[in-house]
Amino acid sequence: MKFKISIIVTLLIMVITTVMPFASSQAVNAKEQRFSVKDQFEEPVDLGEAVKSPLSQVAAYGQNSKGENLQYIAVTGTPAVFYAVNAETGERKFSQQIPHSDVIWAMTVGSDNNVYFASTMNGILYRYLPDENRMETIGKNPSDDFVWDLKSSTDGKIYGATYDESKVFEYDIESNSFKDLGPMKEGQKYARGLGVTDKYVYTGIGTISGVVRYDRSTGEKKDIPIPTSGKSGTISEIAIYDGKLFVHGASQLFVIDEATEEHIRTISFQSKISSPSPYNPDLIYYKLQDQLFSYNIATDTIDKVENIPSLPGSTAVKAHNWLTLSTGETVLAGMTAFTDSFFFNPETKEYSVHFPDVDAQGATINALAAINGKVYSGGYQRGLSIYDEKQQAYTYTNFSFHQTEGINQLDGKVYFGTYTGAKMYRYDPKLPIEYDEYGKANPGLYLDIESDQDRPFAMTSGDGKLFIGTFPGNGKHGGALTILEETAGENGEITVESQTYRNIVENQSIFGLAYKDGKVFGGTSIYGGFGSNPVETEAKMFVFDVEKGEKIAEFKPDIPGLDSPTLTIGDFSFGPDGLLWGLIEGTIFAMNPETYEVVKSKEIYDTAYNSSKLRPYYLKWGPDGNLYTTLGRKLTVVNPETLESEQLVEDSVQLMDLSEDGSIYYAIGSHLYKMSVKVKQIELQLENKLITGLPVKPTVTAKLVNGESVVLSDNQYTISVSNPDVLEINSDSQLIGIKPGTSTVTIKAELNNKTYSSNEVRVTVANGNRGFH
Repeated sequence: MKFKISIIVTLLIMVITTVMPFASSQAVNAKEQRFSVKDQFEEPVDLGEAVKSPLSQVAAYGQNSKGENLQYIAVTGTPAVFYAVNAETGERKFSQQIPHSDVIWAMTVGSDNNVYFASTMNGILYRYLPDENRMETIGKNPSDDFVWDLKSSTDGKIYGATYDESKVFEYDIESNSFKDLGPMKEGQKYARGLGVTDKYVYTGIGTISGVVRYDRSTGEKKDIPIPTSGKSGTISEIAIYDGKLFVHGASQLFVIDEATEEHIRTISFQSKISSPSPYNPDLIYYKLQDQLFSYNIATDTIDKVENIPSLPGSTAVKAHNWLTLSTGETVLAGMTAFTDSFFFNPETKEYSVHFPDVDAQGATINALAAINGKVYSGGYQRGLSIYDEKQQAYTYTNFSFHQTEGINQLDGKVYFGTYTGAKMYRYDPKLPIEYDEYGKANPGLYLDIESDQDRPFAMTSGDGKLFIGTFPGNGKHGGALTILEETAGENGEITVESQTYRNIVENQSIFGLAYKDGKVFGGTSIYGGFGSNPVETEAKMFVFDVEKGEKIAEFKPDIPGLDSPTLTIGDFSFGPDGLLWGLIEGTIFAMNPETYEVVKSKEIYDTAYNSSKLRPYYLKWGPDGNLYTTLGRKLTVVNPETLESEQLVEDSVQLMDLSEDGSIYYAIGSHLYKMSVKVKQIELQLENKLITGLPVKPTVTAKLVNGESVVLSDNQYTISVSNPDVLEINSDSQLIGIKPGTSTVTIKAELNNKTYSSNEVRVTVANGNRGFH
């Protein structure tokens, strides 16, 4: 009998153990299907284009067959837009969006008098025909997608410089055919600037600075020596006048004798030089800061142009050209980065500024942060905006603000990490806005990290310190950790002290940071500055002791199932569970910060590393206890207990942040979106006994479904009283008793495109002389 019972028990155990995994799996799957937070949010609302400006990186001048002077402009945006305007009046003649583009650097007028341009995204060459007033697509060049420069020859050719194999292409206008001329410098990324003569094509090279001369007949290539040859850098412009090469790298212009290759002079300047003056063929003109200078090619001398107004100091000239106006006067025409255009007559010294009729375009949002009721958006190339959550409106826009890579706060002060040169701008929201690009202001420049650093993407703060993680400059390896602290002088002036530690992980850049109890936890990207190839094969985590000023650990997190090489690690955030949470592309993990042991992890999306290797992923804790993230470049919420997840919007999302009430702000292209937490009810709080003549302010609170509460501002609600003979509402949304009596008070609030009514409060008003007894 005992034997039979034992057999039955054994069989039962076998059945149970066979069934249990299946049942458990079914339960998990059912739970995963049930996990959803979408119901606590309203549908996304498009808050419009956060940063709009008429920023342009290129322009050109020409004429139509009627002799009308024309100015050609490509305004940066999503997408970029091509314009043709009358160069004298600014009147718009033509405009059209350039498909699949965001910025245009390359434009030239061909020998056929048509305008040629190409973008940085798809390698397509476009043409505008001024006599037909239309734009057409020619086709994709055979060299590369990113086109940096275009130059034309007098014999009907268009040459294009591309990234990222330093290739140059040729387009033959007559035969409508392309030809790939191949890399101008093997192993280099940038063919950046071009100069074309009847015999040669000169190409500016990067990320190791150089100039290569290409023989148009034989295809022979020759290195032309310049002062920065062999050094890190990129040559962005080349012009050839009167037997001289004018080679532009960074803020230096090298004058080289074309025949002897002798270096004649180095000039400090800004962006573009003019062609020789028709008044004196020995003179070319250029801008430096807010002043105009001339350079005499024959005598090798420089003169400042006196007695003219200051030029726009912070923006570079994007095009120069000599124009003979309809009045018969010949002037130097030019355009700066925000399309401010000018005429200068060297003979009369007359200088005038005019503005072409172009629209401000929405820039792709490049950085985003929600801090203390304000949402900060930084634009690609340039631009900054502030959206006020209370006012539900953009309250500040600065279209000239430098490209922001990362935004964070230190004790309520907002820091913007900008490109190029890893410069940190500081803004105090409690003070009036007074922007200064070069000095301490609000916002103003408070720190230049230097140390060959370029892009401050990763930031976190704690214990009165801001921790900044950077990528190095073009062609370089070795990011840095910078620790910033503020000190206030006796007069209240804020100064910033910092310490930068480069190569925390050798040859790697910093991709994500978190801080706790005197330690910085960081993750890296194996990638360096633009134009460089990785030296290392696997990203690492590190731990940095702030007091000691040294790294105390470096390791690769051991994540089950993640077998392929790890290329990036980050963002990070400490959770209420005490664990350090982190991201690796599409994988989320939680780590014991003492032992560095990964205690839980899950690959939610494919970890394929097929998106940006510079921009971190973002990880934010919501008031509901869930993790909100751009994991896998998808706006996703993760349950930290079960690691169940839900994708909240279909589009790819690079940037997101949470407001204090848990609402989600995110960016797609140039547009800022908000997913508001749903309102459960509106609560009115008000004293029910008032004295005549004494104003009282009601408190109106939105109770949200996630448990958070938000006190509403005046512009978010309206007050109604049942007895206006007893109570009135003044212009400050205060209630004032007029005479003794009773009245009910209710609130109507317009939130998330819905109308909500509050509870009713019955108020009794007593005479001010007698009051309540």
